Amino acid sequence: MENQSDFVKVSKIYQQEASIGPVPADQLVPWGLLIGLSFFVCEILLSLGLAVWGASSVWLIASWWFLTGKKSYSATRSY
Repeated sequence: MENQSDFVKVSKIYQQEASIGPVPADQLVPWGLLIGLSFFVCEILLSLGLAVWGASSVWLIASWWFLTGKKSYSATRSY
């Protein structure tokens, strides 16, 4: 019988969070909602154009990521 005190090797993939590319999986739904909200306000209500919609979507997503992302202080620590 094997020694009970031996450690079991676990793959490091189990310690990582789920993600799709660089985007964490827990951010996908809020980002989709922010893009939809931005589209509704910029295109449907105000008719500002795709450039303004894209810029506002990026701004909202970046703001959301800084507010709710893990270790977001690492990006703003130097300021």
